[in-house]
Amino acid sequence: MVEDAGRSWENGQEHFHWLWENRECWVPVYYMHDFFPFLQTMTRSEGFNAVLKKYANPNNSLVEFAKQYTAIQQKVMVSVSKEHLETLYKEVETYSFNPLELQVQGLYTHNIFTKFQMEMKVKTGYRCDTLQDGSFKVGSVRGIIPKYGDMDYHVQANKDEGAYSCTCCKFERDGKLCAHVL
Repeated sequence: MVEDAGRSWENGQEHFHWLWENRECWVPVYYMHDFFPFLQTMTRSEGFNAVLKKYANPNNSLVEFAKQYTAIQQKVMVSVSKEHLETLYKEVETYSFNPLELQVQGLYTHNIFTKFQMEMKVKTGYRCDTLQDGSFKVGSVRGIIPKYGDMDYHVQANKDEGAYSCTCCKFERDGKLCAHVL
């Protein structure tokens, strides 16, 4: 009996080890409907930890930590300001003459507009079939699509309300339309 319990514990450890090794496959599912602009949960925390370690030392006093944290905030604000200046004074080439691309060119920063353009390019790799319930099934015409694989996606569209959703949840997560909706 003790032997069976030991095997059961080892199997449980193997299961948790497997879950940990494959976390990039299942962790994003739990955050699929949460808004995290262009950041994966692990990337965000690891990136912040790296920055914090660069500026702050565990032996610092609270006052010194607050000063270092303020320095991090100032650096981030400078980066954001630089992005806004580039957006105001640099023009980004459009990928197409699509009115949607031309419209969002003036709304997004350069960085986000470039990501939107990538979605515009990726959309050419999909076919769209209307389903009986009025939704759409979007599938690859070429097999594997970069960053999306070879799955089919389901898109709900309410044109009257301007409401669109896709099973990839890119809009809910990143605030940017995905290739499937486009």
